Amino acid sequence: MRNGEIIKYYRSQKGMSQEKLSQGILTTSHLSDIESNQSEPSHNHLELLADRLELNMNVFKDSIITDIDDKLFSCYNSTVSQNAKEARKMFNYINEEYRIGLKSMHPDTQLLYIVVKLKFYLLILNKKVIESLYNQMKELPISLNPVIEYIRKKTLGIYYYRINNNLESTLALKDALAMANELNITEEDKAELYYQIALTSEKTSAVFESIHFAEKALILYQKLYFYRRSAECHVILGLNYHKIQQFDKAEKNYISAKKIGVELQDVYLESMAMHNLGCIQSFIGNSEEAIFYFLESLKMKKQEDRSLYSICTLVREYHKLNQFEFARGWAEEGLMLANKNNVEDYIIHFTVLLYQLDQNPKIENYVSSYVIPYFRNAGTKDEVVRYAELLANYYSEAQNYKLACEYFEICLQVQKEKMIAT
Repeated sequence: MRNGEIIKYYRSQKGMSQEKLSQGILTTSHLSDIESNQSEPSHNHLELLADRLELNMNVFKDSIITDIDDKLFSCYNSTVSQNAKEARKMFNYINEEYRIGLKSMHPDTQLLYIVVKLKFYLLILNKKVIESLYNQMKELPISLNPVIEYIRKKTLGIYYYRINNNLESTLALKDALAMANELNITEEDKAELYYQIALTSEKTSAVFESIHFAEKALILYQKLYFYRRSAECHVILGLNYHKIQQFDKAEKNYISAKKIGVELQDVYLESMAMHNLGCIQSFIGNSEEAIFYFLESLKMKKQEDRSLYSICTLVREYHKLNQFEFARGWAEEGLMLANKNNVEDYIIHFTVLLYQLDQNPKIENYVSSYVIPYFRNAGTKDEVVRYAELLANYYSEAQNYKLACEYFEICLQVQKEKMIAT
């Protein structure tokens, strides 16, 4: 970042006009040229401007990597390795050893600090602070350092995915991928980028792109002996093969994930594999077998928010079998957990399921005015199809064929979009 951009940033932070900052130091037009990088300030002007802005002259130092930057890059690498303990230790050291403040830090260092901190809290899934860190990051100017900008874009991709904004996640990750091809990043860093692209692409129904990047990530994670992430890549592959009805390949990948979970004694991986094996049974019409897998998956889960997807599929399976009391009981429990953990997707799913079970007419307006727009904005095409089809069937049963046709048309349109995306 050049000096003019730094001056402009801090002037904006203080709400100071160019006229006020330049008064008695240099002309306003000269300051404007400096801020637009058309002119460089003299050392004397720079000192006077820094004094008026209450800045330490260290913010204008041109050193490429300072000591604190080096520590922040190390902390970032720990998050890439999924080593939350080491990342936390490094952050505690940075906060104790260095003065983190606007007056003493170069904007690039501030940006790097906020971005790496955001990535750390995304790693430990601390929802309470990530929005605040994201807002702080938005206020900082974009770095001209390509490495910092790559980390920012990649972290944004992960952040948007976590808040279910898959369209913005896709854009940020594409930018990060383009930068990664020009940078000398580690294989572990590449693997994490490929893995996140695979995750986001699966959500947006870009099936073959998701398979491509999941396979690339899997190759790297196997090479790095990172077995847990290898298992998660198998799950992503399974989900995609399920979507294109290649059930043998889907089952093979789920079983591989389950095997790794058993070897690592990781019950979360086992439960995830069991859940998805249940989804295959559900799709081919083996409801009793599907329920067995979903219940077994639930037994293994310790974290409440990770139980939601198994509870949701369990409710749908009981509903399919007309076992309405079982379905209602699980739906009520699921809605309570979704509200407790503030997971909007599942608040929606369980609300709709309860409306269906109670034959509540509110379902019509809720799905049309909130649910479908919500998932369309999130870029989650599968859910748009699910709920458009639900309304189409609802109107068809009510013999309102005009509206039924409108929602069947939405289903067809989104299916076409999915085909283009794949």
